[in-house]
Amino acid sequence: MPAMLPQLKVPTLIFQGSRDKAIPEQFAQRACALIPQSKVVMVDSGHFIPLNNPEVVAAELLRFFGETATSNRQAHTDKAGPAIPYFSPSTVPAN
Repeated sequence: MPAMLPQLKVPTLIFQGSRDKAIPEQFAQRACALIPQSKVVMVDSGHFIPLNNPEVVAAELLRFFGETATSNRQAHTDKAGPAIPYFSPSTVPAN
């Protein structure tokens, strides 16, 4: 499975609980070293990160998707061709 990680072609965010007894931090660091455009976020949590620390997860996801969208818009605006549309939370229709 680790051999496939370098093939990922999308920005990747890896969450790791600092108190996770099931998955060692080294796994997250190794994955980050193998995946281009990846970042490890250490969270004061056990294994169930979104349940233990949802505020940090939400904040990191918002930052990550904001940075990724900005980066993608810039990359596509710099090239000849249309920019990829970006939808902010205020422009996405509610269910």
